[in-house]
Amino acid sequence: MFVISNVPSVFLTKPAVEDSRLDFDYSNPEYRNTFPPNLMLKRLEKYLEDVSYGTSEKCHDSIQEDDVAVLRMNNIFDARLKLDDLVYVDRQVIGENMLQPNDIVINRTNSKELVGKCALYEGKIEASYASYLIRLRVDEGKIYPAFLVLYLSSKHGRNEINKRSCGTANQYNISIGHIKSFVLPELQKNDQEKIVSRYKSVEQCKLRFFTFRNNALHSLSERTSQNIDSIFASEISVKSFVSKRNNIVFLRNHLDADRLDVTANHPDYTKLVDQIRASSDTGHLSDLVDESEERFNPDDHLGEEVRYLAIGDIDGITARIIEPQKMLAEELPSRARRLIHAGDILVGIAGASTGTENMVVFPVTREQEGWIATTGFLVLRPRDGVDIHYVCSLLKAPFVLRQIRALLTSPAMPTISDTDFMQLAVPVTNSDARETTLIEINRVLNEGRQLTIQLEQISEQIEQLLSEAKSNIFDLLDDDKFSAISARAMGIGNAMGKIEEALQ
Repeated sequence: MFVISNVPSVFLTKPAVEDSRLDFDYSNPEYRNTFPPNLMLKRLEKYLEDVSYGTSEKCHDSIQEDDVAVLRMNNIFDARLKLDDLVYVDRQVIGENMLQPNDIVINRTNSKELVGKCALYEGKIEASYASYLIRLRVDEGKIYPAFLVLYLSSKHGRNEINKRSCGTANQYNISIGHIKSFVLPELQKNDQEKIVSRYKSVEQCKLRFFTFRNNALHSLSERTSQNIDSIFASEISVKSFVSKRNNIVFLRNHLDADRLDVTANHPDYTKLVDQIRASSDTGHLSDLVDESEERFNPDDHLGEEVRYLAIGDIDGITARIIEPQKMLAEELPSRARRLIHAGDILVGIAGASTGTENMVVFPVTREQEGWIATTGFLVLRPRDGVDIHYVCSLLKAPFVLRQIRALLTSPAMPTISDTDFMQLAVPVTNSDARETTLIEINRVLNEGRQLTIQLEQISEQIEQLLSEAKSNIFDLLDDDKFSAISARAMGIGNAMGKIEEALQ
């Protein structure tokens, strides 16, 4: 095969080409033989005992008596089987399509990137496989099944899949005939097992990191919350706020209670509020901010295009606008009545996120000047000398969120009233004390961001290491190259250890 032109791609082949394939991918130089030298190549059909398509029987979502699970394309992820989101079919209609341990299922149709993805069936559940999958049953005396899965997921195996698959646009297919024509190097069983074993040792680094990252993020979140509460407690000369105890509550004298719901009378709430108000440096949120009463009347702006913000348009964690809505004033929903200005603070006081770390607290900038917001927001305006960022940090502080949750009403649509919100117990100190608090909070948040960045960097390093190991699986037979890979994995482990120490 000769390349006549790269753009457009034109190839010249001999009249008798293998399998009579004249399509671009089959002749694409990108998919040429990439195997290490001195390795004998064999067609995959030499290692197969049986190959068959899956069942086309109609499946159902809920399991019934004498049903078996049916694996589908979405159950194959990263060369593994995910045994969730299963469908089922009656055992009687499956016939010969039951899987046996060490069978391989391979996706026969999908996009170019996903066609050919495969996984090893280990027999953890009884299962069959759907028609979009092909089952491979190998001669285990000749080939190690786990090695074949790893090979098909490697650069070399993907080249064979890309070269042999057929299709147009986003739909590619491989047939049993294509699979049988795949070539792979002939290796001794002990070499195959060594490759798999060494790859799994590298992969363990990734699996350990997933667990480590989840634990680290949880610990980081808890530590950050505790530190922020401690900073605000220090502002009113309190060592720490009283903690939650989740006591059982009996409301004995309803005449002494402003509200009869359990949460508003629970010691977790009442003790916290009593502690805060015992300090002379505290007051209500209304001492720091005013509530804006400005309203937008669409009848005064007919034909004008306006920007509208609903609660779901702002990410509660990052306080970033996801996608602002544009519409004519007369097309605005009836709840779009809040007129906002730069320097305002939008607080989501209705919905499932209210009183949680996902609650929207958004400082309005010049870019949002004159926009319209839903009445699901409370619009606050910091008083003179009160920093907008201090208020935003205060409203997301755990001790404030605890108060908000205690005062929610309407379980179907959790809501806190404007009056209750403005009466939240908070520090009310001077501007110097608030500035010191804000500096400390920014320090804590910056430390958290730095640790999060380190976790992301470690994740990228692991993905790169695994990608290189999978791309060149035959390098794993080389002791020196594997030692270099292991050293990189050890370095990643040391980096995780340093983060763990920082979170102690």
